Amino acid sequence: MLREAADSDPDLRALWNASEDQRLVGARAFVDILASKAPLSVSHERAVDILWLLMAGDHHQRLMVGRDWSEDTYQQWLTDTVTSQLFTKETETR
Repeated sequence: MLREAADSDPDLRALWNASEDQRLVGARAFVDILASKAPLSVSHERAVDILWLLMAGDHHQRLMVGRDWSEDTYQQWLTDTVTSQLFTKETETR
C-alpha cells in the first residue's frame, strides 16, 4: 500500500525509500553473518540483492494471506530458497 501511495506523495516516497534502504542494510548485515559461517556461491553483492528481495514484506503477505500458507510452510520455503540461492550443494550438506 505504501509503495503505491509513494508514487503520488513526496513524503510517502521518502518514507518508502528509507524503508527500502533499511531493508538493504539488514540484508547486508545478514549476508555478512552468513558469509562468516560458510562460503557463498555468489558474490557478496549478489547475495545482498537476493536477500533484499526475499526480505520484502509483500512476499510474506502474498503467501501467508493471499495463498493461505502456514507460518511453518513459509519459513521452510524461505530457508530452502535462501540456502539454494546463496550456498552450493556441498556447503548445504555440511
